[in-house]
Amino acid sequence: MSFFQGVEGLRNWHKAHRVGVRSELGVKPLLASSAIPTLFPAVRINREFFGDGAIRQLSPLSPAIKLGADRILAVGVSGNKAASPPRDATPAQPSLSQILAHILNSAFVDTLTNDMEALRRVNKLLPLIPPERLQEAPELGLKPICLLDISPSQNLNNIAAEYFDDLPRALRLFVKDSGSSSVLSLLMFEKRYCQRLIALGLEDAMAKEAEIRDFFMPAGT
Repeated sequence: MSFFQGVEGLRNWHKAHRVGVRSELGVKPLLASSAIPTLFPAVRINREFFGDGAIRQLSPLSPAIKLGADRILAVGVSGNKAASPPRDATPAQPSLSQILAHILNSAFVDTLTNDMEALRRVNKLLPLIPPERLQEAPELGLKPICLLDISPSQNLNNIAAEYFDDLPRALRLFVKDSGSSSVLSLLMFEKRYCQRLIALGLEDAMAKEAEIRDFFMPAGT
């Protein structure tokens, strides 16, 4: 379920395993979207309980597209995409916590990158399709969508590791037991870490200042 708030005329939608509901976005939806299953408690909104939807949301750009967006600013969380993780010379059978950490990391990191790749493929494909053929299938809603992707210039897990001691004891034990820091940034909501992210976000945004200005104020407008 995607809660959304926007201009008049936007309607709720229903698709396979996906629902969009108009709502006033306040603290509760924010807390619910941060409630990682098994680690943070679900949040009650009206008569139901909700947790982080990334576990089921395989197309994170879909709600914005469904609402009619023709320009999308996507803020990613994956830094150093080209870097390969170090390999253990003598790997051991993964523990339950290691498996859970891997599942969480895949659910929360990989889907946005894959969805952006799919959108870029559609953008490249559309000019190859005759306009009259597109008009024959208006229900598909196919149209070019301008996409600006901003991702962190630094690995967020490495930054989160600097504030490991700020985590509550239960989460520190979970990370230690998993033997992996690959989900550390997903669990970190501590003040000092968040301040560091804000500073990094500003720095990375200023590095793309020209692209951001062009995105919001394209030539000719």
